[in-house]
Amino acid sequence: MKKSMGALLLAGAALLCGCQSRGSMESHYTEEAHTNETDSEEIYTEQSYSEETCTDESQAGVQTTEFTSEVAELTTPEQYAGMLSDIWREKWEKLPNREMSLPQANVFSGQISQDDYLTVIVYSSYAKNMAVAYRLSGGEVTELDDDIQAGFQLELLRDGNSIYLHTTTPFVGGAAGGVTEISDLYYSISEDKIQTDLNISRTEYGGESTSYVRYSGGDSYEQITAEEYIKLTENYAGFEELNMLRLDRDGNYINDSYILFEENPEQLKAAIAASLNTAEDIYGQEMSESGEVVKLLQGFGGFIHDYIDCKLISENTDENDMISVHTIISNGMYAGESYEQTFFRIESGEITTMPELENRLSMYVTESFRNSEQMTASLSCYAEQDGALYLAENAGSGGGLLGVDEVYLNVIEHPDESTLLLHMNAFGSKENWELDSDFSRDFTIALKRTEDGLRIDECGEFACGCLSWHDVISEI
Repeated sequence: MKKSMGALLLAGAALLCGCQSRGSMESHYTEEAHTNETDSEEIYTEQSYSEETCTDESQAGVQTTEFTSEVAELTTPEQYAGMLSDIWREKWEKLPNREMSLPQANVFSGQISQDDYLTVIVYSSYAKNMAVAYRLSGGEVTELDDDIQAGFQLELLRDGNSIYLHTTTPFVGGAAGGVTEISDLYYSISEDKIQTDLNISRTEYGGESTSYVRYSGGDSYEQITAEEYIKLTENYAGFEELNMLRLDRDGNYINDSYILFEENPEQLKAAIAASLNTAEDIYGQEMSESGEVVKLLQGFGGFIHDYIDCKLISENTDENDMISVHTIISNGMYAGESYEQTFFRIESGEITTMPELENRLSMYVTESFRNSEQMTASLSCYAEQDGALYLAENAGSGGGLLGVDEVYLNVIEHPDESTLLLHMNAFGSKENWELDSDFSRDFTIALKRTEDGLRIDECGEFACGCLSWHDVISEI
C-alpha cells in the first residue's frame, strides 16, 4: 500500500489529489459519453477553482518527482472482504441445499494470527442456520467446509496452537413447546480443512436437563451421563475466546438481523470488512485511545495513497475505454476558461464503482469532511458514466513536497465529549535532505466520535500528505 521515505505532497493546486484536481468540482452531465477511443462524446462539468498553493516558507521549493512505493505484504480486511464477497456470490448458486435456503446472511470472523482469519458466512436454510467456513491467510481465501451447523451462537476458541469453532443450536419441540434440545458442536480448524471434534446435545424440560447424547458420526450416537457431559465440555471451558457472535439475543429462535446479499452485495462486503476489523481489535486486545487513533490514521493514509494520490487504482484502468470531459472553471483568475480531460475506465481491483469508493471513504471520514471543498477537489480525478468509474489519465503521476522522515502523534486534546484534536509533528533530518537545518512542522487533525465509530473530521492537505507516505509514531 505505502510508503517511501519522503513525505510526498502533490505539487501546486492539486496538493492533495495525485491527479489534476484544481479545486471544488460540481459535475453536471449534459451529454452521454461513449467509450470508444475514436468517437467519444463530451461531458461538461462546472468546476469551482480554488487557487491554493503550498506556502510553507521552510520548504522553499516544490519539487515533483516519481516514486515507487513499497507494497505492504499484509492483506487488509477490506481486500479480503472484496475477495470473499465475490467468492460467496458464486458459492451461493452452487450450495447443495440452495433450493431450501434464503439469501439472508450473517458474518462471523476471528483473527487467529497476523494476516490469518477464520470467517464464517451464516445463511438461513429450512428453519435452521447453516454456514460456509473460510480461512483467510497470506492473501488467499480457502474454503474449509460448506456444511457447518451454525446455530444461533458461534465462538472461536484457542488452546495453545489449536483453534476451535464452537456452535450452539437450540431446537424447540413438544406439544407446548416445553422441550428444548441444545446441540453443541466443536470443530477443529487447520490450514485447509475443518472437522468435527465433538458433537453433543442435552435435552431440557421445564428448565432442567433430562438427558445427554454424544454423536460419533453419521447417525451413530450414544446416551451419556451428566457427569460425562460435564467432563467433555470442561475440556473446552478453559480455552481462550477469540470472538463470539449471538444471532438470537431475544431467545425467539429467529435471527435478530441479516443481510439481503442478493439485493445489496455491497452491504455484504462491508459486513465482512467490519467483521474482520472487529476481529483484529479483539486479537490485539482492548485498544488504547492512542492505538485506536493511530489505526484510523494508518487506514486513512492508505486510502489517500491508493485512491486519492491514486498510486494503486491508476494501475487498474483500461486505456481503450475512455470518456472525454470538458471542465469550465467558474471562479478565480481563470474563470470562464475550459480545458479537456481524458478519463479511463477502472476495470479491475477492489474499487470499480463510485459507491464502492464512497463506501470505503466513509470508513475513515465524517460526512462533513467528505462534503468539504478539499475532499471534493481530491475526488475530482474521478468521473462516473453509466455506473462505471473513470479515472483521469494523469492520475497517480503526481510528485510531492520533500523533506519529511517521520510523523509523530504528540498529544490528544478533548475539546468536547465527541471531539479529539490531535497535535502532531512532521520531522525531517537535514542530513537526509541536504538542508541547512532540520525540518519540523506542527499540525493538527480533528476527529469525531460518531455512531459508526471514530472518524476524521478535519485533515489539511499537508497532514494528508504525511499520512499518505508515513506511518504515524505515537509519542503518547
